Amino acid sequence: MKTLPILLLPFLVILLGCKTNAIKDTSAMIADFEIAVNDQFEIELTSNSTTGYSWQWANREAVEIIDSVGHEYIADRPQLTGSGGREIWKFLGVRPGIDTIKMEYLRPWDANSTAETKKVVVRVK
Repeated sequence: MKTLPILLLPFLVILLGCKTNAIKDTSAMIADFEIAVNDQFEIELTSNSTTGYSWQWANREAVEIIDSVGHEYIADRPQLTGSGGREIWKFLGVRPGIDTIKMEYLRPWDANSTAETKKVVVRVK
């Protein structure tokens, strides 16, 4: 039984070394992300649309180096009412620079309902 973890170690190292164009929410501050002008990337955030909460791009007007090209909600178990899911936000690099995207998880009709905030530092080259 002790050999199983040793056999799985090389696969884990390979998986950790893979590069992806998606960022998943793991903390309030997500690591820097670098793209080229006209490249797209996406951010995946845990969400539950049945609660009325959704992710909003809070500082959209202040960020000029990227633009949102869409977002969608995907339920983890659509057949189960009330189950959570994830929101996938897609962005496009439009001009070189460095900026921070601020995402807030809130009820859009209630300005004081922010339950969580995520930040992504983006560098467009």
